[in-house]
Amino acid sequence: MHPFHLAFPVDNLKDARAFYGDLLGCPEGRSSDEWIESIIRQIMSKTYFGLEIPFLDVLGVEPEFAENGHSRIRLHLRPELLNSFHVAHGGVVMSILDFAMAAAARSSHEHILGVITIDMTTSFLRPSKGILIAEGKVLKAGSTVNYCEGSIFNEAGQLTAKSTGSFMLRRTKSQ
Repeated sequence: MHPFHLAFPVDNLKDARAFYGDLLGCPEGRSSDEWIESIIRQIMSKTYFGLEIPFLDVLGVEPEFAENGHSRIRLHLRPELLNSFHVAHGGVVMSILDFAMAAAARSSHEHILGVITIDMTTSFLRPSKGILIAEGKVLKAGSTVNYCEGSIFNEAGQLTAKSTGSFMLRRTKSQ
């Protein structure tokens, strides 16, 4: 994630410098007596089962596990991830299903390079709200393509969306 600048209006420049600089560790940019600009950087690089995936950082995905052809991730919905009906946007739902299935596919082969989605079909069964838990499962592991299914559950454990997909294993040139 690239650094970005935020300007904050302040009543007390000394206190603002102490909070943003000393406590949060953000270097100070341009400032005046009325505002302070802090340069915000990603403090900790989050990985998703060994891969850096900036898009998942933007969504706020929380990886739980990926092993033996199964995976689970979590997403706390925020207002900017909702559609006009105030439920999870379909693109958000499909994105976390895609990642959950891809993580399951990678875990079945101990495949650290990643996988490429070939196709994906999704059914939306009910509105997705609150905290979403996405689970991925390999249905058939092949030498180059894995066939997977994904499910999203809400906090009450209700199934809100279901997906199937095919994932090609990404290989190095020597493989």
